[in-house]
Amino acid sequence: MFNKKEKLQSELSQLKSEIALKKSELHDILIDIKSNSATLKNQQKKEIKTALLEKERKLAQLSEQRMSEIESNAIQKTRELEHIIQSKKQELNQCERDLANKKKQIQEAEKELNGIENDITAGFYKPTYEFADSLSYKYELQEIIEKEKYEVKNNLATYVIQQITFDGSPSKGIKMQKKSAQALIRAFNGEASGIINKVNATNYEKKSEGIVKSANKLSDLFETVNFVRLSSSYVDLKLQELKLSVEYALKKQEEKDKLREERQRDREEKQLRLEIEKEKKSLNKERTQFTNALSKLLQQEQSKEVIEQTQILKEKINSLNDQEKDLDFRIENSKAGYIYIISNVGSFGEGVFKIGVTRRLDPTERIAELSSASVPFKFDIHALIFSDDAFGLEHDLHEHFKENKINHVNNRKEYFNTSLEEIKNYVQNNKNITIEWHDEPENSEFILSQQFINNGGKS
Repeated sequence: MFNKKEKLQSELSQLKSEIALKKSELHDILIDIKSNSATLKNQQKKEIKTALLEKERKLAQLSEQRMSEIESNAIQKTRELEHIIQSKKQELNQCERDLANKKKQIQEAEKELNGIENDITAGFYKPTYEFADSLSYKYELQEIIEKEKYEVKNNLATYVIQQITFDGSPSKGIKMQKKSAQALIRAFNGEASGIINKVNATNYEKKSEGIVKSANKLSDLFETVNFVRLSSSYVDLKLQELKLSVEYALKKQEEKDKLREERQRDREEKQLRLEIEKEKKSLNKERTQFTNALSKLLQQEQSKEVIEQTQILKEKINSLNDQEKDLDFRIENSKAGYIYIISNVGSFGEGVFKIGVTRRLDPTERIAELSSASVPFKFDIHALIFSDDAFGLEHDLHEHFKENKINHVNNRKEYFNTSLEEIKNYVQNNKNITIEWHDEPENSEFILSQQFINNGGKS
């Protein structure tokens, strides 16, 4: 019993020793753990710090690289934008130049369009063929009619849309369609002739549409019955005939106007010769009187008074000789004459001037003829220009102001819609001519009539 107890105490004591040893080892382990933990934490801190520094360095490097790329891209973009801006500026400048050109073209087109609209409004017609004389138009018109006859004769004036049969016979169907074609041609020719006989420069467009409408209407009718229509070539020939008929009539009228103008010029030439002959008779009469007087003075004693009278008579005789030379020059030089610039506000309104020429010794006589009963007021004279080549000067003036013509069909109508200032500038700047201008003509019938009206019918 006792031995067992001692044994137990011995074992217990041994266990305590072992426990104490284990505690000591555990304490050492805890110390090592703490020591290692601190070391590990310090090492981890260092590693984390190092990693953070490396990341910061890489980030800084990346930032610098990125900033460099951004700056480079920005410079490149700036250059590209500057290039684009420069290019756009050039395009803008070109657009402005194009716009200026277009505006100029538009102005010219509007001016031309206004002229065309004025022509249309007034019923003007611009010829297409522009032959030199009416005979050429007549021959061309006959040629067109011969072409029409050729198409009819050779079955080209109509065409068949679809072959038909009659009583089951194709040949009878063909015969019927030929008869229908002949009837269609006769009907169209009848209507077209009626239209052509009534055509003029004013209604040309309307009559041209009338021929086309007639052709379509008749073709539709005969197509419905027998499948026959007029050919476009035959209709075109009729339109050509219509156009030529208008131009033939215009050319004949132009030739009549030209002949009338030539007759007027011949009358003026005859009138000029009569005036010169009359003037020469008057000069010769005066010269004979002065010569006789001079002859008597030369037979007298040559006192101071006689010498003075002799000199005066010689000067008068020389003046008469010079006047006769001027008259001979007017006869010999068929181009010499006066350009007259006149207006008639009461008849034609403001800004309308007539620029004409006359060979008369006294140009106002020609202007007085123009101021006939056909206009309510006499023409007002703004300038009379004598020229050795009056017809050349007139042509230059007409050519310069051709866009201002009121009548664009009849070139012999010498009225222009312009200002007196523009006429002055052209004459003075281009012809080096000094003349007297009358902006406000004296004793203008129109102005005096307006004053009469404004004064309540009192002079």
